[in-house]
Amino acid sequence: MPKSEEKELVVTPLDNMQGRIDYIPHKMIQVYDKPYGKIVNELEHDTTVTLTGKATNTDGVVWYQINQRGFVNGSYVKTGA
Repeated sequence: MPKSEEKELVVTPLDNMQGRIDYIPHKMIQVYDKPYGKIVNELEHDTTVTLTGKATNTDGVVWYQINQRGFVNGSYVKTGA
């Protein structure tokens, strides 16, 4: 993704919506400092998370901000909504 497109991602605040990591049992997904950024942490499958923001790129890829500490690809997050 070009740097100019990355800067266009706007994070929409979420009101501490609950979500759950839905990946592969006993496996981890990466948490990034920003969408498409550097890996800062990992979360295990079935971990409950608090979603504090959401960003969608021009291709429709959704990223969720977790506890204002990082971003995960929305493909691996199940929400109550």
